This record gives sequence, C-alpha cells and structure tokens, in this order.
Amino acid sequence: MICNIKISALLLAAFFLITATMAPLPANAGTTTACHCFRQRSYDPEAKFAADDYLLATCFNSLTARSFNISKRQIIMLKMKGGFHQDDLLIGLRLSRDFSLDLQELVSLRQQGYPWKDIVSKFKQLSGVSGNTLLDGIRTGKPTTELGQEVADAMVADFYGISKGKVKKLRDIGFDAKKTTLLFLLVHTARVKPDEIVNRVRHKGESWSEIAHDFDISPAMAGKLIENYQIN
Repeated sequence: MICNIKISALLLAAFFLITATMAPLPANAGTTTACHCFRQRSYDPEAKFAADDYLLATCFNSLTARSFNISKRQIIMLKMKGGFHQDDLLIGLRLSRDFSLDLQELVSLRQQGYPWKDIVSKFKQLSGVSGNTLLDGIRTGKPTTELGQEVADAMVADFYGISKGKVKKLRDIGFDAKKTTLLFLLVHTARVKPDEIVNRVRHKGESWSEIAHDFDISPAMAGKLIENYQIN
C-alpha cells in the first residue's frame, strides 16, 4: 500500500513537471515580422516616444534590404532569431556584395566566434586585394563597431546622394545611422531642410514619430517609402 502511494506520488510529480515544460508560447513567439520588442507601432500623442524604436528600426532595415538586395525578412531573421549584431550584419553584407562571398558562410563563421580578421583570411580570393577601406580596416584590427558604423554611414550617403562628411557630422552630434536614415527620408518626403529636423529633435524635444506624424507619415508607411524611394 505504501509502495503504491509512493509510485502514485512520483507519477503525479512527473506529470506536473512535463506539463509545466509544455506551457504555451506567447502569441508572437514564432513570428519574425511581429517582434515583441516593438509593442508600439503607431504614433500616440500621450506617449510620443513610444513608437520611435520601431520607426527607426523599420526604416533602417528597409534601407539595408534595398542597399544589399536582401529581403527585409532575412534581415529580421538574422537579427532577432540568429542573434546577429547589426554591425556584424553590415560588415558581412558589404563583404558579400563587394567580393561575391557567400553571406551564409560569413554569418556562420562569425556566429562560431571567429573574428573578422580570421574570417577574411580564410578566403583565398581576398589575399591579393588591397585598397578596399573595409577590408583594410578588418586586417588592421579596427573594432567591429567602427567598421559597422563606416558601412552604415556609406550606405546612407550612397542612398540619399549626400557626402559621407555630412553623415559623419550628424553622427558626431548624436544622429546614428538609423536616425540619419529617417532624417533624410523626412527631408526628401516633406521637402524640408535637415536643420529643421535636427532642431526639432535636439532643441524642441520632439520625438521622431511625432515629427513624422506632422508630415502624415506613419511608422508603418516609412519603411515602404524607402522601399519605393526614387534615387536620383
């Protein structure tokens, strides 16, 4: 009798342990486009900064996708599902485009922990290449964050047809590549001067989604505007 009770208790404990590990996932756990990181995707005047992260991210992802001929979905998969940092992704995309390297191979090597200096040394077709700013920076051991910023700044400058010096000046006052991407989208769409946007952000304390809302640009619309942007 005592033995049966012990067995029943053990079976009951095992049942609760199994059911606990089978708890349902959140509704958005299996999706790539509905990342739970961005809970606010539309402008709310009562929480004017709430949609900024989504607005900036979707614009930059759209620009990256268009600049490197990669799907936005794949970018999101690499960042959110693969845990791939933005700087690493930009470096990989640039190397893949400039030297016709397999992006997945670059990603795989980086995810295994290889530094970029070791990664580029594995490709024989790169051994005789010189004079490439990114490749030279990798070989000299420049930090990944700096390399990623340089790729991002060049991407913004090339897309909008502006000088890299102008992009760098904006970065120096706190406008990273995501903010610069949106800034020049607003400039070209609303036909305003960059200084007007800079002033509203830095001195008037307005949010990015608030400014975009004033120009009738919703966060969901902004990415589409970049995808359909007519490059002069």
